[in-house]
Amino acid sequence: ELNRLTVAAGASLTVNGELTITNTVEIAGSLDGSGTLAITGLSSDFEDAEIAMAGTLLVGGGANLTVDLSGDTVGSLVLARTGGTVSLPSGATATNFRFTGSGTAEFGAGKVLSAADVRIDGIVNGAATITLKGAAGAVWYLDATKVVLVNGVTANGSHARILPVLATGSSQSGTACVNWTFSGNQCVWSGADGT
Repeated sequence: ELNRLTVAAGASLTVNGELTITNTVEIAGSLDGSGTLAITGLSSDFEDAEIAMAGTLLVGGGANLTVDLSGDTVGSLVLARTGGTVSLPSGATATNFRFTGSGTAEFGAGKVLSAADVRIDGIVNGAATITLKGAAGAVWYLDATKVVLVNGVTANGSHARILPVLATGSSQSGTACVNWTFSGNQCVWSGADGT
């Protein structure tokens, strides 16, 4: 665990285990590896980084945080939040995208969340706790190519361009979402009584 991480231009960091940063992250060099880089602090800057990470970028905690991936790709982008807003001004590209707990993901105007497997679960104590929106109410795009499971969100301005979204226990707010179906009902199968 580190308080601060800086990777200067021309330098590189390979993460093969788990590395947790509790305050600030500034990466202008290259980042790769198959491990987990966990960010729980106040700020992160990947704007000039070259990211080729097959592992996981985990964004935890509840502080407002900007994660600018500048079009680079990570294996898994996981938002395991306890509140606050994670701003993704350049959008995000990952093999897997996960968002659990509570809080907001805010995407840059016209930017894309692109992932083969998207799973968002914001139901806590029977209530929707996650908000997905574009900056300043702008449209943003969801390009899920294999799986999209959404539960317990309030969505604003998303256009699902590849797979349609059936969002259970969810609602739409503000700018209309395109290719989304919202169901206020959350269905849970207990396994009792067979089918």
